[in-house]
Amino acid sequence: MRNLEKTELLKKLKALSDRGVSGEKENATELLKKLMKKYGISEEEIQEDEVKEIYINLRTDIEVRLASQILYAFFDNAPLYKCYKSKIKHYTKLTASQAIEFKYMFSIYLEDFYKQELVFYRAFLNKNRIFPKNLKATNLDEIPPEERKEIMLSQVMAQGIERTKIRKALDAGKD
Repeated sequence: MRNLEKTELLKKLKALSDRGVSGEKENATELLKKLMKKYGISEEEIQEDEVKEIYINLRTDIEVRLASQILYAFFDNAPLYKCYKSKIKHYTKLTASQAIEFKYMFSIYLEDFYKQELVFYRAFLNKNRIFPKNLKATNLDEIPPEERKEIMLSQVMAQGIERTKIRKALDAGKD
């Protein structure tokens, strides 16, 4: 779905909240209010088609890359700009409804990325056998289901990771 279609969907959510029937009207209104409150947007701004600069707090290179990719994929390749003042700030140019959608998408994708990163980290450690030598084996039945799921995911992921090769810098027993 492209940028214009998404903007239209947000406008339809507003229309549904204004003219919907009972349950659908209540759900649309609740979702719209939640998004408006979260991002500090008024109803008038949703109806505006004016493009404004939207500043985004990005802390890492991964966050910059993810924000750029979302803008590229879902907002007609809207550029991500940098400005250098007292510190580096990032911004893009979107309408108010697009800004709501972008910030929502970015928060969801970023949260999931960091969850997936932890699974990758565990897979990397397992693939390269980076753990204490005297580590006691744990019975899988003793591990909570959510953690067990992460362990299984990391084991599957580890199969696709190439093992890091390290040559010993010093040979024990040689002069």
